[in-house]
Amino acid sequence: MQFSLSRFAKEHRYKVESYESVDSTNRVALAKAQDDEDRLWIVSDEQTAGRARRGRQWSSPKGDLYASLLLTRNIAPENAAELGFVAGVSLAEAVKNVLAHNRVASDIVTLKWPNDMLLKDAKASGILLELQHLPQSRYAVVVGIGVNIIHVYKDAPYATEAVGNMGVKTNSADVFELLSTCWAENYDLYLSPNGREIIRNKWLGYAAHLGEELTITGNSRVIKGIFSGLDEKFNCIVTDCYGVETKVSAGDVHFGNVASLNAER
Repeated sequence: MQFSLSRFAKEHRYKVESYESVDSTNRVALAKAQDDEDRLWIVSDEQTAGRARRGRQWSSPKGDLYASLLLTRNIAPENAAELGFVAGVSLAEAVKNVLAHNRVASDIVTLKWPNDMLLKDAKASGILLELQHLPQSRYAVVVGIGVNIIHVYKDAPYATEAVGNMGVKTNSADVFELLSTCWAENYDLYLSPNGREIIRNKWLGYAAHLGEELTITGNSRVIKGIFSGLDEKFNCIVTDCYGVETKVSAGDVHFGNVASLNAER
C-alpha cells in the first residue's frame, strides 16, 4: 500500500517513505537520523520484528498501521518523552475524525497513560519513543506508532480492539494521512508558547479512567491510588487514601478489568 501525507503536512515540511515490509519502522527511522533527516515518516504495510516498550514485541501483520516519525531538530532529551503525549492526542484526533465521518460516536476513543489509545476500553494502539545521540551533542527522537486497523489479538493478555471493528470503513493509508495532519497541527501547538499546557489539557480530555483507582508497577515497586491527572511534565499523579500525591514518570498501568496486566503487545 502507498502511504501519503496530507497537504497540510507537506506544507509543514514533512516527508514520507513508504515500504511494503521492514523489520521495524523505528529501526529504519533511527538509521535515517545519521543522514540528518528531519520530519521524516517511515510507514510500512508490515513489520517482521516490531518493537514495543521495555523490549517487548509488537505483532505486525499486513493491514494495520506501522508508522515512525524521525525528528532531529532542537531535541532536548529531558523533554523527549513528552512527544508521546503529542502523538497520543494526534492519534486520538485522527481516529475521532474517522469515526465522525462514519457517524460513529467518538467518545469510545480514550488515552491510557502513558502510551496507549483505547477503543471501548480495549487497547487499539501503542506508542514507542526511542532517543539517539548524534554528533555535536545533538539528539534524534523517533516516535513509533502502531495501530490496530483490522486485527484484534485474542491471545493478548489484555483486551484489544481495531478501528475497523467500530462500524467504519477505513484502511491504514487513510488513518495515516489523517494522523499526518493531526501530528503537524499538534506539534506546532506543542512548540508554541504554553504549548505543553495545551497538549496536556488536550490529553486529559481523552484520559481513560481519570479519577478512578489504578495500580502502577515498575522499577520494583507498586503504587496504588486514584489517577488524579498529569503534572506539568506529563507525569502521572496518583493520590493515595491519605491525600498524598505521588508523581510517576513511567510504569505499567492497571485499571481494574481493563488493565494491561504486566505486558504490552
